Amino acid sequence: MKKMMLSLVSSVILATFMLIGGAYAAAPDNSTKDAIKVANEHFRKLIIDSADGHDGNPLKAYNIVAQDTSDANNVQISVELVYEGSEALPPVPYFIVKENGSYKVKETIVQIDLNPLSPNYKKVRVGNAKISKGGDIITYAVISGSFYADEILANSGGLNSSTTTYFGHTFSNTKTNITINGWQEKSSGTESLSLRYGIAVKNAGGVYTDLATSSLVTGNVPQNGTWFNRYLTNVTVGNNRCVFVENTNYSKALVAGNAYE
Repeated sequence: MKKMMLSLVSSVILATFMLIGGAYAAAPDNSTKDAIKVANEHFRKLIIDSADGHDGNPLKAYNIVAQDTSDANNVQISVELVYEGSEALPPVPYFIVKENGSYKVKETIVQIDLNPLSPNYKKVRVGNAKISKGGDIITYAVISGSFYADEILANSGGLNSSTTTYFGHTFSNTKTNITINGWQEKSSGTESLSLRYGIAVKNAGGVYTDLATSSLVTGNVPQNGTWFNRYLTNVTVGNNRCVFVENTNYSKALVAGNAYE
């Protein structure tokens, strides 16, 4: 009798544990299984489409390491991505949303800080960046294709946050030391400018890995005056590099410049 009672108590404890676990990350039902299927199709297609390297470093493999299906209309997954020539990346969050009865992977720009000297090393950020098409390819630039020019968005976050603009043209570097030479002028807002410049790797699917970031460039540096120089070290050699600008305050800025080896 005591053994039977003990068995019943154990069963109740086990059942309670399973219910609590289910509330934290529900097992996929038939509906949310469709969301995971859509996610797998998305990344498999990205592997095929990115193989030519025209949209950044090709995606070679992926692994869905976690999923939260508690909201059937907004399924969240965590994905390990393996890009050609890249080190292991931390898991990236993605959302599979239901729109008009069908699931789709929500498009977003992903930032991963791979600068070993950064306090945010290997931190993943989503939704705080844009891609700029500004700036024609200037063949006389020391690094051809590194010219950048655009209006930089104001910081859209709160205290200690920033907004990043990645420039669409990519280039290759053959040296680990790169200089960014340019100008910046405030276009709107009341705060003095406070921008950082850096080099990132463009990967397929809107994933950018930051390699090096400069110290702050503050205030106006006029186009018709003496331009600033920011020196970046330990930039790994390779292809699909691009310039990025990080805005830490709430004023917009017009910027332009080049990268030099």
